[in-house]
Amino acid sequence: MNTSKRLRPLFIILCGIIFGSTAVIANTNQKDASKIIMLWPEDGVSQDRTGMGTPRPDRGDGHIRLTDVTKPSIRHFPAPATKKPGPAVILCPGGGYTYLVTTKMESIAKWLNQHGVSAFILIYRTPKKRKDAFEDIQRAVRIVRSRASEWNIDPKRIGVMGSSAGGHLAARVSTGFDVQAYQKVDKHDGVSCKPDFTVLLYPAYMNKGKELSKDFTVSSKISPTLIVTAKDDKGFFPGSPIYANALKEAGASVRTHFFDKGGHGFTLRPKQYPLSTWPDLFLQWLKDKNVIQEKIRETDVKSLPPIQFAGGEKHFTVANQERVDIVKQIPGLVALWDFVQRRDSWKTNNPFISIPGESGGQTYELEPRNISLDFWHEGKEATLEDFELYGRGPFGQAVRFSSPRSTTDLPVLTVPRKNLHNSSLDIKGKGKSVSMVVWLLYERGNHAIAGMWHEGTVTPRGKPPVVKEPGKRQFGLFAGLQANKGGIGAHVSENGGSSFGNIYARHLASEPTKMKQIKPDMKPSQTDKYWNAVGMVFHNEENRVTAYVNGSANEVWVENPKESRFFEHAYRAWQQGQLADIDGIQSGEDVNFPKNQYYRLPEDEPVETKIIERTSDRIVRLETYPFSKIEATYQVKPDGKLGKPLKRDLVSLKSNPYYFGYDIYAPKTIEEGGPLTIGRVIHSNRHATLSAWIGGVAVFDRALSDNEMKKLATIGNCSGATK
Repeated sequence: MNTSKRLRPLFIILCGIIFGSTAVIANTNQKDASKIIMLWPEDGVSQDRTGMGTPRPDRGDGHIRLTDVTKPSIRHFPAPATKKPGPAVILCPGGGYTYLVTTKMESIAKWLNQHGVSAFILIYRTPKKRKDAFEDIQRAVRIVRSRASEWNIDPKRIGVMGSSAGGHLAARVSTGFDVQAYQKVDKHDGVSCKPDFTVLLYPAYMNKGKELSKDFTVSSKISPTLIVTAKDDKGFFPGSPIYANALKEAGASVRTHFFDKGGHGFTLRPKQYPLSTWPDLFLQWLKDKNVIQEKIRETDVKSLPPIQFAGGEKHFTVANQERVDIVKQIPGLVALWDFVQRRDSWKTNNPFISIPGESGGQTYELEPRNISLDFWHEGKEATLEDFELYGRGPFGQAVRFSSPRSTTDLPVLTVPRKNLHNSSLDIKGKGKSVSMVVWLLYERGNHAIAGMWHEGTVTPRGKPPVVKEPGKRQFGLFAGLQANKGGIGAHVSENGGSSFGNIYARHLASEPTKMKQIKPDMKPSQTDKYWNAVGMVFHNEENRVTAYVNGSANEVWVENPKESRFFEHAYRAWQQGQLADIDGIQSGEDVNFPKNQYYRLPEDEPVETKIIERTSDRIVRLETYPFSKIEATYQVKPDGKLGKPLKRDLVSLKSNPYYFGYDIYAPKTIEEGGPLTIGRVIHSNRHATLSAWIGGVAVFDRALSDNEMKKLATIGNCSGATK
C-alpha cells in the first residue's frame, strides 16, 4: 500500500508534525495547540508517522473518528501555568474499540483547562485491540505520573475519564491497576498506574446480562469513581448500576448521576434535559474529593441581609433574584421555596410554588393540610389563611408555624406524595445523597422543621387516629430532641419505619449549637440579625449524615451511648453485631435481632490508640475510629504481640457527622411513600411542635460541601452574630 496516501488525511488533521518522541499539533487555531507524546519508546524515536491513526469518512456530525492506530500516543492539553502543581485527567475516547471519537474529548480537555486541570487525550490502539488498549492506558498513567514535575502536575491527583468504550477502558485500569499488562520497558514503568480518581461517561460493556463483566475485579482499594449516564441509553445503561453496586458493596467510593434522558454520546453541548448539568456535578465531585480547590468568590463571603417584601417593585425583584441566584448556582438544586413565588390561581388562593432547579426542572406546589382532619377526622380544613405572612425574610417573605392552638388545629404545608412520587424531589434508593437547608426565625419548641418524614400513625399516645398508616420516613430536619433545645437534628431512614428494632427510626446526626432565638414581641425590623440557616447533608458515598447550624457543622461525640435515650438503640445494634460475629451464642446475644439492623461501623484500623490499663498478660486500650471509640481488652502473647480482643465495648459514638451505611428508604408505590411537609410532620400524636417563621426551603439531590453550606448561610446574614 502506498503510505503517502495513508498519511495524507492524517496530515490534514495534525497539520504539521515535528517528528521525535514529542510532536506538536498545530490546529487551525494556534491558541489551541497541544503536544503529542508517544507511549512506547520504539514509536518515539521513529519519524514514521504511519500508524498514528487514520480518520474515517465524516458522518456529517462534525466529529473525527480515528482508526488503524498501531502507534498509541497521548495529546497533552496543559492547564494555565500556576505556582503549585495541579491535577490532570487522562481522557479515553469512545468508539466501540473500533475507532476513537477524539473531537468529543477535545472540548472536554479545553473545558478542564479552564478549571485548572491539565488533560491528556489517549489515542489507544484500534481496531479490536482491547488487550493492547489496556496496556496503553496503564502506560499513559505511568508516563503522566513519572513526568508530573516536568508538566507541573501533582502526581497524587492524576485521574482517568472515559466515555462509552473509553469508559470501559478507564474502569479497567481503575480496577486492574495491580495487573501486570506488559513487561517494564523503561524508567516510566517504575511508578504506579493506579488512577487517583475515575470518571465514567455513559460507559459501555460493563456487564454480562445481570452480572458484572469479568473484566473487573472490585475491591475497597479502588479509587473514588463518578458515573454519569442516562437511563434511556438502552444498550449500555444497565451496566452502570451493576458496576456502581459492585463498587459500593466492596467498600469503594462511588457517586452516580443517572439521568432519565440523554441517550448515548452526550458531550458538553447544551441540551434541553437536566443531563446538561453534568459538568457542574463533575466539578463539584472534584471539589468534594479535593482534586481541585473550591474558589471563593465575592458571593461566598458577602452576606445578604433579609429584605422587606414589596411585590412588583423593581428593587425588591432584583434583591430577591440576587438571593435566588446564589441557591441556583449550586449544582443539584431540585426545589427552592422562597415563599415569594406563588401560582396565579384564584381557585387555590395563589399557593406557594417552588423555583425549579436544574435537577429535574419541575415546579412543586405547597398545599395546606390539617393533619388532625386527615388522620383523626377532627378539625376544619386548612387554608393558606392559616399561615400568617411576615412580610420580610432572607428572600423577602416568611410563613408562620406555631405550636397548635388545639389538638384539632395542625396546619402544615405539603407536597402530596401523588405529586412527587418518583420525581426528582423523591430522593431515595441506591447511591442517592440529599441536602436540605431551611431559613427560619426560631422562637421556641422542638420537633420537625421540614422533610419527607411521615412518622406513621400506628403507635398513638392519647386518642388513636382514625386513619392508621405505618411510617414512611425518608429524610427530615428537626429542632431540638437529641440536639438539645435550640439545636438541630438530621434524620435519615433506610426502611421508612423502625430501625434497630425500635418503633422509631434511630439514625440521626445532631448539632447542639443553639440557633439564634427571637422573642415573641419583636417587630420584623428587629429580627434581621436572628435568622438561621439550618440544614442536613446525607453523603451516601461516604456513609455520613451531617447537621448544620448557620453554615457550621461541629464534630459531636456522645459519651456512654448505652445510657443515652436517643443512642441506646444504636449501641445495642452495634453490640448485637459484635456478639453475632463470635462463634456460638454469647451472653447477652439476641438471636432474634434482625441481621440487617446490626450497626456496622467502620472499625478496621484505629486512627488513634491509648493504653488505659496494662498487666503482664493483658492490655486495655481506648481505640478511636472515624465514628466510634472502643474500649478493647487484649490478651498479650508470650512474644509480646496482642491476640484477638477478649472484650470490646462502645464507649463513645460520633453523632455529627453520624455514620449511616444504608440507602434512603425507597417507596415503590404512592401508597408506600409519604409527602414532603414543611412546619411539622405526620405523627401518631398531636403534641406541641415548633414555633418559628420559615423564610425558605431548598432541597438538593447531592451532598453539598461545607463551603456550599456556608455560602447558603450568607443569605439572610444567617452566619452573622446577633447584637
